[in-house]
Amino acid sequence: MIIYDLIVGLFLPGFIINRILINNTRNYSFFEQGIISVMLTIIGNLLISFYTIYLLDLNPSQELIREILAVYILLLIIIRIIQTRFFSKRSINPKTPRVLFLTRNYPPVIGGLENLSYNLTTNIKLPKKIISLGKSKRIHMFWFIPYIHLYVIFNGHKYDIIHCNDFQTYMVGIWKFLFPYQKFITTVHGLDVNFANKKGLLSSIYRFCITVMRVFFNPDKIYAISKFPFGLAKDLGLKNLEIINPGINIEDLPKLPVKNIYKEDKFKLPKEAKILSTIGRLTKRKGQVWFVENVMPLLPENYYYFIGGKSYYLEGVNEEDRLNEKIIELGLSDRVVFEKLPNDKDKFRMMRDADLFVMPNITTQSTDAEGFGIVALESAYLGTPVIASDMEGMQDSVIHGKTGIHVEPENPTAFAKEIISYCEGKKHKSLYKTCSFEVEKHFAWSTIAKKYKVSFKNLVS
Repeated sequence: MIIYDLIVGLFLPGFIINRILINNTRNYSFFEQGIISVMLTIIGNLLISFYTIYLLDLNPSQELIREILAVYILLLIIIRIIQTRFFSKRSINPKTPRVLFLTRNYPPVIGGLENLSYNLTTNIKLPKKIISLGKSKRIHMFWFIPYIHLYVIFNGHKYDIIHCNDFQTYMVGIWKFLFPYQKFITTVHGLDVNFANKKGLLSSIYRFCITVMRVFFNPDKIYAISKFPFGLAKDLGLKNLEIINPGINIEDLPKLPVKNIYKEDKFKLPKEAKILSTIGRLTKRKGQVWFVENVMPLLPENYYYFIGGKSYYLEGVNEEDRLNEKIIELGLSDRVVFEKLPNDKDKFRMMRDADLFVMPNITTQSTDAEGFGIVALESAYLGTPVIASDMEGMQDSVIHGKTGIHVEPENPTAFAKEIISYCEGKKHKSLYKTCSFEVEKHFAWSTIAKKYKVSFKNLVS
């Protein structure tokens, strides 16, 4: 009778839940399914205990509640350790490691992190599972983060590598000690590590969390998208760092005709006109307003500046209003145009029709930064060289002398000199012929994915 009660009261409920909740239970051994059943039963009993206390209005002391929680958590951890240590060791094939991708940044949301997550997870040719959020509203994080924690606890042993797209998702690394045979890895982009270097209470808390992560569950590998976040992460004491730049899908970029729509059709500009363009969020750190104020007055009258993107509010300031005020103040209404680009076709057309693509980023007090700069690759591949501030991620996204040139940040004279040299001199004519080839050679996603694949294989070998 006692054995019967144990089976019915302890194993059976958990086993039933196990069969309902856990996918592919046939991949578990009999012992694993039994252990998971016990774990689920413990969780169920915990919920029943608190629900009973609530129904009976027992008003237990806080000490009793803490003791109940501590006992149940301890039981769960002990049972999970038994499972992972004795029943979850799986043979690893270094040629085809199994990868679990966890990302909160994914299409249809548009952005640099979303672009990286999508292309990495779809281009790498390995056995994999992708768990993504793909929603912009932060309220979804309240269910997504607990979900990936639970998924890793119960399914992490099925994979050889668990890749987290950023530090927020890497918090699943607290379970790293339960998985002695798995590699936990993540990616740093810029803002995620730059924020820890700022002053203030929130930055101090964030820095403390990174310290705890570094000491107790440091990733087996941290991929930096450029030298900029690599340096920031290294300064924070993080280890196992490696730089792998993002890329672009060459086949997704249009084959645009040579005809200059902006110059000849849309704006009826004179033949001698030189077009400069910048595309991206209209923010202070990207330097569009700074360029209008400091560089445009130094350029000849036949130079036009087209800015494409979306206006952005930061700390109550609308950067589009600042831009329009500066254009009127300097009398540049005929030479500076801001367009809210509705789609990629118009974005790529503005890139292709320009004589130079400009990235005049400046230093600000904001924690935001240019982790890489995908637009630099897109423009260069379309045949328009890039002139960029020699700072942050643009030191990687622009290959000096091959896809463009670096200029000292916030130096108007240097920018004006190099722009005129590009557009009117013969010094850099070869760049217009070679920049597309260099991007395809170094930054095609087929090439980038191979780098990740080799790194993953080395990690588990």
